[in-house]
Amino acid sequence: GSQQFTMRNLSFYGCGTAIQQIWNWGWTYKSLKIVDCDVGIDMSSWDVGSVILLDSKFVNVKTAMITSRNPGNATGLCSLVIQNVVYQDVPVVLANPQGQPYLLGEANGAVADNVQGNVYAPRGPRLMEGRDSAFSQPPTLKTGDLYYERSKPQYGNLPASSFLSARDLGARGDGVSDDTAALNVLFQQVANTPYVAFLDSGVYKVTDTIYVPPNTRIVGEPLSAIIMGAGKKFADANRPRPVVQVAHPGEIGYVEMSDIIVSTQGATAGAIGIEYNLNTPAAESICSPGAPPSGLWDVHVRIGGFTGSQLQVADCAITPDQPNLVKANCIAGFMSMHVTPSARNLYMENNWIWVADHDIDDPRNTRVSIFVARGLLIEGTRIWLVGSSVEHHTLYQYQLVSATDVWMGQIQTETPYYQPNP
Repeated sequence: GSQQFTMRNLSFYGCGTAIQQIWNWGWTYKSLKIVDCDVGIDMSSWDVGSVILLDSKFVNVKTAMITSRNPGNATGLCSLVIQNVVYQDVPVVLANPQGQPYLLGEANGAVADNVQGNVYAPRGPRLMEGRDSAFSQPPTLKTGDLYYERSKPQYGNLPASSFLSARDLGARGDGVSDDTAALNVLFQQVANTPYVAFLDSGVYKVTDTIYVPPNTRIVGEPLSAIIMGAGKKFADANRPRPVVQVAHPGEIGYVEMSDIIVSTQGATAGAIGIEYNLNTPAAESICSPGAPPSGLWDVHVRIGGFTGSQLQVADCAITPDQPNLVKANCIAGFMSMHVTPSARNLYMENNWIWVADHDIDDPRNTRVSIFVARGLLIEGTRIWLVGSSVEHHTLYQYQLVSATDVWMGQIQTETPYYQPNP
């Protein structure tokens, strides 16, 4: 159990219960394979909020799923959405908490898409139970019958000599020195080569935009490679400027980025954490190993709340008793991430875009009020978001404008804790 999660590519063989869902707010399962088990997923706990099950298969399972609902139960119990799931030798697809079946398997091994729970429509909630064919499934987002998915590259087949370190080019990563030039040289050097840029653990302070050219591969030391925008070039909200810019608008190519955190320092009202412009010419009808989309895995935007950010308790303490107080030094971003209209064919997985609501380096995790206007704006085409969260931005968290063919699997938001003051 957890608040929200996406889990995919899991196989279970010979289990009593393959998955015991203890609690959640929202959970997405994709590409499960459950074979020779008594129960596939037991989500009968009243602490389970919602479950989505996609692109999965049950084989020789007595009961595929047990829910907390009884037929006709309109109370706020767990909701369940099932899409593109195959059942072979599964007599019971859904059972109530007492184990009594209310959706049986079918002879052909397939059950139509199914919804169990309340639909929140403009005129209020209404109970929905049964088959539903309203889901739009653009073929451009799928490989065959399944939504496209791709795991983070591990580069295990590459020798150490294939990695070029930021430290080798003079970057300090100490959170004080200006590493702008070193990072820009690094990414230019590895572009269009077999090499991979490596960001060692550290805080790489930059005072101007870091440009990632097409055909670049970058990997950071997990959870500790931070690119931090700082200074006057990011200070003007009327002239927003990206901290990290992936390609220029109109450029064509391919990128892989993983295990990188983008942040800001102090008053940076004009900062855009990541601006993504790249057009990747992946195959339009099917995604294949020979023509994959570009990818961002474990690439996060984190604004404030950590040592060196100048956006901690001492700088940006909450002010609930002072109406509409916005400290200028705590306005830390124009937008966290922008996938622009020129962007095409981008796969994003496990991305957390977070404006700090508390100081994670404070022993008491004390709350802070940090202001970033916008979260994630998507205007591109053929975009996958697999397991993403966008939190605590002032105007919006996710915003899609004229975007087409976008897949969003488990998205999670929180509004700012300081609202409604200011």
